[in-house]
Amino acid sequence: MSDINENNGLADKNPDFDFQILLISEEIEDSQFLISLLPDPNQHLIPCRKIEEVDCLLDDNDFNIIIIDQNFKHQGYDLCKKIKSNPDWEHIPVLILTSVIGIKERKKIQNCKGDDFLQKPIRKDEFLLRIRSLIRLSKLNETLSQKVRELEMAKSDLEQLAITDGTTGLYNYRFFKIQLAREMLRGKRYKQPVSLLMIDIDNFKQINDQHGHPVGNQTLYALSDLMVKHVRSVDLVARYGGEEFGIVLPSTRKSDALVVAEKIRQLVERTAFQKGLVKFTISIGVSAFPEDGRDEEQLVYRADQALLRAKQSGKNRIAAS
Repeated sequence: MSDINENNGLADKNPDFDFQILLISEEIEDSQFLISLLPDPNQHLIPCRKIEEVDCLLDDNDFNIIIIDQNFKHQGYDLCKKIKSNPDWEHIPVLILTSVIGIKERKKIQNCKGDDFLQKPIRKDEFLLRIRSLIRLSKLNETLSQKVRELEMAKSDLEQLAITDGTTGLYNYRFFKIQLAREMLRGKRYKQPVSLLMIDIDNFKQINDQHGHPVGNQTLYALSDLMVKHVRSVDLVARYGGEEFGIVLPSTRKSDALVVAEKIRQLVERTAFQKGLVKFTISIGVSAFPEDGRDEEQLVYRADQALLRAKQSGKNRIAAS
């Protein structure tokens, strides 16, 4: 027999009771009594008597409160700890039903991160008081969780803005330097080559002079899109500055990097940008780790020197360090 006191009157009619409770208990009398105290039992309380159903019920419903009988399958405290350790459920207040309250039990409730406890036999006024309190806590938790999500999204957006070039949508110079250094460290650790392409638009000033800066910016974006589409997902395409771009090619030998560079050069040469209004070419300098430099500064310097030779040799061509 349950030790719940059943002589506690009718269900509370408070219209503020807009909530849903999961009752985890093997005692049928528990469910019947608690249901009798609620204004709309079908909406407000879902009983669970099988431990294997707990996860599914929590995944499929938005509970405001969880009530756990600490004697449930002799796992009540462990179940509370499991719920509170799950990021999807930890915000839901948990009320522990217990027959005995002493220092030992209070420590167990504290250790399993239970939010409150209620001693059996349950009295109606005490039960409703705890439920109202936990509803307020649930709403505060929901508001706090929403604010945390909004802050995390804002932080993510700010972090993305900090490493993104506004004109092209590519990674910016700052992130390019960081990622190149990371790839070179990885290359040293695993004895893998790393190649670098430095790319410059030939006669870009003429595009701005003839068509205006908005078209020039659109051309930078179009070139960026073309390069991203024709390299691997592991490769990094970044705007280095002005009309100059860098492409980091992890685990790529210089000979293979030259093949990639030539493919991109030919694609640009054959493409008419801005609905056929703009045609241009690019020059590319290529360097590779380890033969051309042991750190990112050396690698960029050697690729820039190769790019300069390509420009001085007539443009629309590739030069290797």
